[in-house]
Amino acid sequence: MSSHTENREIQSVSFDPFGEKAVVVRPAPRDGRSYRTGIIVFWAIALLLVGGRIYTSDLPIARTVVAALTGTIAQ
Repeated sequence: MSSHTENREIQSVSFDPFGEKAVVVRPAPRDGRSYRTGIIVFWAIALLLVGGRIYTSDLPIARTVVAALTGTIAQ
């Protein structure tokens, strides 16, 4: 091989759907504290919604409201 091809760095080139060269941006490193806070908030809301749904499914008022909204007669 010639010295010209040996010294040349191999670079990957990406193209967007329109055929233009795309700029490759490396993702920023995660901030550990904000990432963990986001995960905690997500799971807290998810558990709150699931827990609230389980709790209210046993209340008679919940059945009445659902029956009124769906137009069916609660028996």
